Amino acid sequence: MDVITSDGCLFQVTSKFVQDCALLRNIMEDAPGEPVPLPNVSSVMMNQMLSFHMNSGRIQEPEIGLLNAVDYIGYDLMFDDLCQKMEDSLKGKSVTEIRKILEL
Repeated sequence: MDVITSDGCLFQVTSKFVQDCALLRNIMEDAPGEPVPLPNVSSVMMNQMLSFHMNSGRIQEPEIGLLNAVDYIGYDLMFDDLCQKMEDSLKGKSVTEIRKILEL
């Protein structure tokens, strides 16, 4: 399956990746063979998702934009991992620091 990111980059993703992502899985069932536009996912974020997928779940630093993109495509395995890492990164932080991290 081909996907097009918000910045216009085309990615070919594996059927395993499609099966792991609810949005892509549903689209594949409804409109197979057509490139899927992902307006909430940049090419940088897509590269991070594919890297996570191919490297058995290694994420460096969680960021709110990536968390939102992963949630958008329904990649639950990565979403759960990002949420845990985000929680760990927020422990012991002040309200001001948390607002900055979460871009509030």
